[in-house]
Amino acid sequence: MKKFKDFDKPEDIEDVPSKDNLVNIIANSLNRVGGKDDSKTMLALIAALGLLNTSKDGLPLSVARKLATTIKK
Repeated sequence: MKKFKDFDKPEDIEDVPSKDNLVNIIANSLNRVGGKDDSKTMLALIAALGLLNTSKDGLPLSVARKLATTIKK
C-alpha cells in the first residue's frame, strides 16, 4: 500500500509555463509593441527578459511571468 509521502508532491507538478513558453510570450509582446511608441510596455518586457537571464526558476521566473502577462496588450 502506498503511503501518503509516496504520492506526487505539488512542487513536482509544473502548473506554470516553462522558461521557453515565457520567452515566446515576451517575444510576441515585443513584436506587437515594436511599431508603437509605448516605452513603458517596452521597458517592462525588457526587464522581464533580463530577469529570465538571471535565473532558471524561482522568484525571478515568476516576476518575469507577471511582468510579461500583466502589461497592457
